Amino acid sequence: MKELQLSRLVDMETPQSVLDEVRVIVLMMFPEFDFDSVEHVFRDIVRLFRGEYPGYRRCTTQYHNLKHTTDAFLAMARLMHGALIGGKNLTGEQVNRGLICALMHDTGYIQTLEDDVGTGAKYTRIDARRSIGFMDHYIAESGLPEEHFEDYPDILRCTGLDTRVSEMRFRSQETELLGKMLGTADLLGQMADRTYLEKLLFLFYEFREGGIMGYDTELDLLKKTMDFYAMTRRRFANELDGLNEYVRYHFKVYWNLDRDLYTEAIENQMNYLTFILRNHEEDYRDQLKRGGIVIKLRDAEARAESEIRGMQPVREFDAQAWFEKGIFLSKTQHYERAIEVFTKALEINPHFAKAYYGRGYAWAGKGDRWQALADLKEALRLMPNDKRLQALVGKLEAQTRHK
Repeated sequence: MKELQLSRLVDMETPQSVLDEVRVIVLMMFPEFDFDSVEHVFRDIVRLFRGEYPGYRRCTTQYHNLKHTTDAFLAMARLMHGALIGGKNLTGEQVNRGLICALMHDTGYIQTLEDDVGTGAKYTRIDARRSIGFMDHYIAESGLPEEHFEDYPDILRCTGLDTRVSEMRFRSQETELLGKMLGTADLLGQMADRTYLEKLLFLFYEFREGGIMGYDTELDLLKKTMDFYAMTRRRFANELDGLNEYVRYHFKVYWNLDRDLYTEAIENQMNYLTFILRNHEEDYRDQLKRGGIVIKLRDAEARAESEIRGMQPVREFDAQAWFEKGIFLSKTQHYERAIEVFTKALEINPHFAKAYYGRGYAWAGKGDRWQALADLKEALRLMPNDKRLQALVGKLEAQTRHK
């Protein structure tokens, strides 16, 4: 059985297979468990990420996508099962809450229908807050018992890497346990994904759009992933109470394997990444072949370049035409070109608020928070009643004050 690997246990590319596996695990814990609410939320989350949920666009982020959510969902179920075997007190209601929170934890990346600027990656710094907002709205509309979800904001906050979980004041030990489990499951699920290294290339562009500093290129992010793994191990031990060790109990009882398949999968990823960085810095993309992900990235880049070259010349004095071209360039992450085009629109119409808005997002995509703030403040001056713009300017002002 030594050759058995995490990725071979369940077809993680098929959401239904993940749901079926979680159902089996939960019924092992509580044979009388009512799975209806978990299944209902699961199907709504699948609809949300696929663009079938009323009022929302399909997921536009390639790293924080539906599979990222289902990876965390299954990891949460395995972790709770292992913890129960290991002596932790968990009730069926807590398992229900933990699984639903796992499904909700990255809904903050999904854009509303009217939000047509950039991708959901622009919310990287506030995704937990937006996920809490979505869940609040969902509970109010779905009929989920509010008394069972009073503490869900604290549970979701535990997935934020900048959250000092050890310093949080939880209302109960049960909430603290679920929060630390979800923080653990989120990290285990994404880093043990067999296509984790490939998806890191998309994460680089999400970080760039979201204004996450410290990564100059795709290769730079790959190099710093080794440090990220070291940080993750410290977080497991110091912030999350070492709960990751409970997955071993799950694999021992369920699969008769006295092994931690998550840690094995992650360490295999790190070993291969070390090989790439030592021997293939010049052609690192060629070494990342799983899931056809790098091919998709190259195809997307080629299509974007082709569309840009093939675009009809815009009408020289039509600010709206330049603006629309800038939006296209931003969406394809050609931020420097987008800035040039938005500037052209503003030269024609210096009072074009949306062009300032678009150029601000492009500056943010490049990682220049000061220029982004200047343009967004000018857009707000011209559109003083735009609530979303007010919130964005306030957030950027708070961030720049700490620089």
